[in-house]
Amino acid sequence: MMDYKYEITPKELFPANVFPPQYPKLFEYIRYISDDQQIDFNYIERELFQAVQATKIEPSLLIPLDWMSGRPIASSHNNVHSPQP
Repeated sequence: MMDYKYEITPKELFPANVFPPQYPKLFEYIRYISDDQQIDFNYIERELFQAVQATKIEPSLLIPLDWMSGRPIASSHNNVHSPQP
């Protein structure tokens, strides 16, 4: 199973007809980060926001990520609910 995980390509995992192009880019970036390499969280955030824009997700449905505020956001009142008609 581990060999399969390393052999799968981003195009197989994130088909272009289903996922925005940022997903395979981020997969490649994260896959090849070395243990001693500084992670570029600004790059990751930009790519994720570009994916949101490309898929036209309603911004009000997005929840803040815990690393954006520097503190955890998990609690019962922060759950994302479907918009009411």
